[in-house]
Order: sequence, then structure tokens, then C-alpha cells
Amino acid sequence: MGIKTVQLLICGRVHTPPSLRPMHRFGALTSRTSRKLSCPSHLKPTELLPINTRSLTMSATNQAPKSGDYDTTHSTAVRRYNRTHGLLPPRVEDPEIQVKRCLKQIGQKTQPIDKYLYLSGLRNTNVHLFYRLVVQHIKDLAPLIYTPTVGEACLQWSHNYVQPEGLYISYSDRGHIAAILQNWPQANVEITVVTDGSRILGLGDLGINGMGIPVGKLALYTGCAGIRPEATLPLMLDLGTGNKALREDPLYLGSRREKVSSQEEQEFLDELMEALTEKWPGSVAFILLGRLACLHKICHIVLLSCQVQVTPELIHSLNRNFSTLLTFF
Repeated sequence: MGIKTVQLLICGRVHTPPSLRPMHRFGALTSRTSRKLSCPSHLKPTELLPINTRSLTMSATNQAPKSGDYDTTHSTAVRRYNRTHGLLPPRVEDPEIQVKRCLKQIGQKTQPIDKYLYLSGLRNTNVHLFYRLVVQHIKDLAPLIYTPTVGEACLQWSHNYVQPEGLYISYSDRGHIAAILQNWPQANVEITVVTDGSRILGLGDLGINGMGIPVGKLALYTGCAGIRPEATLPLMLDLGTGNKALREDPLYLGSRREKVSSQEEQEFLDELMEALTEKWPGSVAFILLGRLACLHKICHIVLLSCQVQVTPELIHSLNRNFSTLLTFF
């Protein structure tokens, strides 16, 4: 029985484990909700499946539990299904208790950057809890997820790096960008935020340390607009940096080369846009660049650039030359 088709019939209800259940697009997120579904044809409505059978364990697919499976709101049945029974404290919690604990832990931290790092870790270990927390407390958490705290997070990005967030494509990857995109673990991407890190919140050229911007923007898009987090792609273009201090920093995680020329950047972006269009046709790309570059068709492109003066002539020229819907703001 495949992992994507297995459902637990508990007390007459078909219960899909939270890790396999679609996320609600606009409401508060909960991992304990079950909904009434028609029972499989070979089972009676009141029949209980033995949750300890091998057919309901992950051993059949030889897959280890994922980080999102370690959720204290999961019932005993779901824990057995995810093979996390015994790896979590025995109490099955309400989501409200989880949120209360998170708020207490955030409140114990005095510096915004420490709160940012805590939230980043939570997003990577329990995405449902992270967005439940954000949806319920967006006013208090938005300044920690994005501005102003994200500026400090970007300045310290390489120094505080713990785990991968987003996709990095370097200038040395030209000619192989399509292959790099294949490494992204999610099959479907609906929205991408792209930056080269050259103009970050008035802080100057931060190189790959600017990854905090697409990560933060997409977190807000998910929390405020209900976009599925697994359908988002934070994308950093490592095109070198004109920041000498970064290039000489032993902890800096980007390439240690000068910024590429405008022509080289344009050719690189041509390849990137073609690869994105081929991989995820119809997706939306938000492009944050330090200078205007030619963009090819990808259904919708939003261009954000601190150095571009938007004029009617510019818009007319872009719309004439590219079969792309361009929105400026």
C-alpha cells in the first residue's frame, strides 16, 4: 500500500495523516482535523483498521520520518503510522498549547535576531506550527519574519547559517541551471522570489547573504495569502559581489569573485528564465535585482528594483519586447 494512498479509518472516519493532508489555504492551520469522507469500498463504515499492521507502517516504503512528522498534536495512531511513536513525549497536545509554548519561548529572548533565528528553526522543523503561529499573531511576528529584523539577519546570514533554506544558483552554474532546478525537492512551484543580493534594504551589496529577503517575503505570502509553503521557492543568484569585506570574510558562503558584468548577468538571467519556464510553466516570479536585466517569458513577472526609474516609455518598451505581464510597484 503506497504512502500517498494510505488512510486510517478511525471510529468511522477516514483520517489522513497531517503530513499527507493538503494545507488549508486561508484559515488557521491545524494538524488534528479529520473530515468525513466516503469509506473505501472494501471496508465497512464502522470497521477499525489495526493500526499496528505492517501495511500502515513506513517500513513498507522504507522511508524515515520527516521533520514535520515530529508533531506533539499527532494522535497515537498517526505517530505509529509515521513511526514516531516513542520518539515524542506521550501527551497529545492541542494546537493552542503548542502556540502558547512558542510565544513563551519567543518572549524569553531579548534580541530580535534571536527571535528571528528561533522562528527560522521552527519553520524548518514544524512548518504547520510555524504558520499556525504566524496566522494567529501576524501583527507581532511580521516585524520578526521580515523588516526590520530581516536586515540584521541578512548581515549575519553566513555567520548564523545552520540549515539550507531556498535554492542557490551561482554564475559558475551557467549552462547547467535547468539541472540545478531539478534538485529542488518540491515537484510544484507556484511562486518564486529571486534576488542577487546586490541591493538589500539600503544595506548595500550583501551577496548571497541576501537570501533572507526571498525567504522572508515568501513566509509572509504564505501566512497572509494562504499560499502553500511547499509551492514557494526562495532563489538566490550568486553573481559575485562588489563587497570586498564579504569576499575576505572566511565565513562568507558565497563565491569570492567580483560582480559579473551587465552582459554576463543578462545572459545568465536569459538561461534562468528559460529554465524556470520549462520547469514550472505558469508560475509567478518576483525578481529583485540591483540593475535592470532582460527578462524572458514566464507567465507573470514582477520586477522590483531600487535602481530602475519606472516610466511609460520603459513599460512600453518591455511590453513590446517581451511576451510577459510586467507589474511595477
